[in-house]
Amino acid sequence: MNDQIKFERERLLEMQDVMTRQLEQQSAIEKSISAMQQQANEHKYEVVSLKSVQDLNEKLSDELTVVRQKMHANVQASVMAIMTLQGKIEESVRALALKGENNLSTSTNTELNANSDIRVPVHALPTEEELIIHERLLHQFFVLVRPTTVSGSDLLHRFRSNLGELYTAISMKYNLGRGLMYESVYGYLHTHLPHLAPATPVICFLHDGHEVEYLELITLDILGLTVRSPSTWLEVRLPGSHKRSFYYFSSLVGLSQRERPKWVGVLNVEIGVCRISDFCSICPRLSLRNPEWANNDAPYTKLLQSKVVSLVLSRRPDLQGSIDVILNSYAGREETLLKHLCVRQ
Repeated sequence: MNDQIKFERERLLEMQDVMTRQLEQQSAIEKSISAMQQQANEHKYEVVSLKSVQDLNEKLSDELTVVRQKMHANVQASVMAIMTLQGKIEESVRALALKGENNLSTSTNTELNANSDIRVPVHALPTEEELIIHERLLHQFFVLVRPTTVSGSDLLHRFRSNLGELYTAISMKYNLGRGLMYESVYGYLHTHLPHLAPATPVICFLHDGHEVEYLELITLDILGLTVRSPSTWLEVRLPGSHKRSFYYFSSLVGLSQRERPKWVGVLNVEIGVCRISDFCSICPRLSLRNPEWANNDAPYTKLLQSKVVSLVLSRRPDLQGSIDVILNSYAGREETLLKHLCVRQ
């Protein structure tokens, strides 16, 4: 009997241990489930928070884009306002200067000479051909300085009635200074191609060292000539041993430049070399306006022949195919030929 009671008691203790372990396992499982639920809730919160941050970031980006667009528009408006104001100031100055010239001319009696140069009237608005030249210049300039907004055609459309206003504003915006060739280039353009004179700063910037080469190209283009003649160019060598002892002179333009013309090397042609001991006295007769050429040594005949070729191209383009025959016919009498070509019809 005692053994039976003892056995049942041990069985009860074992069952109690089993139930205790089951309760402990159930408690552990409940804790794990609770922890997993908490992690799931935290993850859900993180997802919601991340979505909120993304939405906020997109909103801020949109607002920043709008602000940048407004700032960009304000900058453009400010630049255009400055350019417009600058043009009005320049126009007022020109009007005052013109008024002074008119007052002076009305008080002075002048007689017209029959041999005076006939000035081609300057149109208030540039022609389509002239606009093409300006657009090409501005395109080359803006490609070089890498603009972000304004194109050359847009500016020409807006400032067509006053190109001086446009180029003055460009000069100030990009700090285009006046180099050594500025006055000479402006003088030539003002006399022969007045519509291009305001573009002098851009021309000097784009063609630094090759300014005269560009002037000759434009002049020949306007004359309807596409073939360049090496006879219009001379290499003028200076005396002494200083670093730059030569310049390149265009008889067609009447000016020199520092660098050798690019097309001369491309076409592999030769140009004449000048050495004249009394170059100072020759300069005025050939309209050479570069003072640094004083006291050079070059053959006078080559200068005369170059001047003849330039006059034939500019005044008698129909004779360009007979230039060699003309030069041979007047060999030694180039000055006489120059006089014939210079006679005004």
